Amino acid sequence: MKKVKGFKLGQFAIDGLTGFNGTIVERSMHFNGCIHYYIRPKGLTIEGKLKNGLDIDEQRVQCSYTQTYEMPEFEMGDHVADIVSGLEGYVNYICHLLNGTVSIGIIAKQKDEETPSNYSFDSTQVKLIAKATKETDSVSVVSRDPKKPTSPVFISEQPR
Repeated sequence: MKKVKGFKLGQFAIDGLTGFNGTIVERSMHFNGCIHYYIRPKGLTIEGKLKNGLDIDEQRVQCSYTQTYEMPEFEMGDHVADIVSGLEGYVNYICHLLNGTVSIGIIAKQKDEETPSNYSFDSTQVKLIAKATKETDSVSVVSRDPKKPTSPVFISEQPR
């Protein structure tokens, strides 16, 4: 299993650009290679509701603690399926949550949909159908052109 380093979940962090601060509750890696951390501020609003958190690019996060994340067997663009529903699609994000679970984002186009949608599943209920290869696989459900929502985007053309 591949391991990567990142900021530690559950630790205090600051957005170096805005000064927004709180606790890191989520780390997500996206199809285009971006890594984001979701930071939730402490406390509640005057109305007793959760304060809005902020999804921040890794480069803006200031935190003193790091941890090692175990990555699932899936990589961006892999063809996968949810073993419960049978939904097939392609991995477009991997998210580590504060409670220790890992969710897999699958982008898929269902029969009655014109445009693809994102679905999130616990990594334990996702199975690999085929590994993505830059030379042969395209992710036809990812849109490059909003006027052509099903235009193919080849993995090798994705910015890193």
